Amino acid sequence: MNMMISTKGRYALRVLVDMAEHQTDSFVPLKEIARRQEISEKYLESIVKSLVQGGILEGLRGKGGGYRLVRSPEQLTVAEVLRFTEGPLSSVSCLQPGASACPRAGICRTLELWKGLDQVVEDYLTGVRIADLMMPEQTGDDYVI
Repeated sequence: MNMMISTKGRYALRVLVDMAEHQTDSFVPLKEIARRQEISEKYLESIVKSLVQGGILEGLRGKGGGYRLVRSPEQLTVAEVLRFTEGPLSSVSCLQPGASACPRAGICRTLELWKGLDQVVEDYLTGVRIADLMMPEQTGDDYVI
């Protein structure tokens, strides 16, 4: 089984966490994110394009342009982001959306195992929000004597 998340999915999460941590009412230029995250601006362009198409980001061209989150970091799950960048997160091909019915499904001894694994992964990734990945706020009262 190869359930590897590509650089596109990993970088998309990094971009969204970065934007959430530097959130303002204005649009964040892609070059700022690229610099902070040490990722090629050219590569990030393709990633943010898919996030705009997925309704996760909105973009603005020209002076004062860039990207911003459409929803708050508390409303955005890792599962959503990975579905837009990676596609289905199924562990086996027969469980991917739109897959043709497996002729062995009725006698398959491992089908329930794969369904269970997919459910665990789905539940976990749906339970993690972009806000959960952000750096905790630094408060002024956690000093050490």
